[in-house]
Amino acid sequence: MKKIIFGLIICTLFLSASSVFAKSTHRPSTYTHHPHHYHSSSSSNYIVRSDYIRDEHTFPDCIEHSLIKETTVNYYSNGSKRVHSRYTILGSKGAVLESDCTDVKHSIYDNKHYIVFKKGKYYKIMEGNGNIISTRNYKKLSELSKNRLLARIDKKYGIIDLNENIIVPIKYKSFESANSDLYIVNLNGYYGILNSENNIFLTSEFDKIKPLYDTYIVKKQGKYGLVDITGKLILDPEHDKITSLGEYILVKKAGKYGLLDYSGKPILALTYKKIKQKRNVLYAKNQNNEWITVNSNI
Repeated sequence: MKKIIFGLIICTLFLSASSVFAKSTHRPSTYTHHPHHYHSSSSSNYIVRSDYIRDEHTFPDCIEHSLIKETTVNYYSNGSKRVHSRYTILGSKGAVLESDCTDVKHSIYDNKHYIVFKKGKYYKIMEGNGNIISTRNYKKLSELSKNRLLARIDKKYGIIDLNENIIVPIKYKSFESANSDLYIVNLNGYYGILNSENNIFLTSEFDKIKPLYDTYIVKKQGKYGLVDITGKLILDPEHDKITSLGEYILVKKAGKYGLLDYSGKPILALTYKKIKQKRNVLYAKNQNNEWITVNSNI
């Protein structure tokens, strides 16, 4: 009888050990679901479920590099969720070039591969072989065009190329896209317009620059002017008012009104006491205080 009991004990221990070993060696490669049933006494919001997803991505037009993306999704008791993603950059033959990255972009310029990535607090630039060429601590690096990156250091913006050459000095407080290659910049509280090659169209001397259709309203010392889509100043900042009127641009100077089309082309000269639009028809008040109808098809 003692032998039978002893045998049953040994058998039970063996089965328990086998079960523990099987659980510890199981590694799902793409998706894992972890239910949680605990909470912290210091918070009423706690994790009730975690999902882990691992997959591999390739870059467009590149067979040399790829990414491993590892994502953890935490679901909380209040119904919210948080997504945490990390990337591992792989080179040829699967060699790890960099890991634990939170943002990765790949570029090919002049037959050379570049990888811009964020790790920790800062962005860096890496060549295709894994050699890191950037030396500055960038808070932001984003592609504007081929071989042009918007760069931020501390709270200042500028433009660099993929080899970290400075194209536009990193000195501007803000950097806002105006069109495909024009940017509204803020230098010491004053605004100007330049392009990605540092060609300056408007020096940073304006109090404000605001888009309006295919033009930009500029303000300087309480007066308004107009810039066309190419960055050319077409109305000097000496007008009392510039605003939209339907699909047109209404201008006012010395108590007189005029009208431009959406691109800044003159339609009515600055000679009218007032201009209004009703049911898509334009009306102008002339010097005799008469309201005249302006061609509604202009």
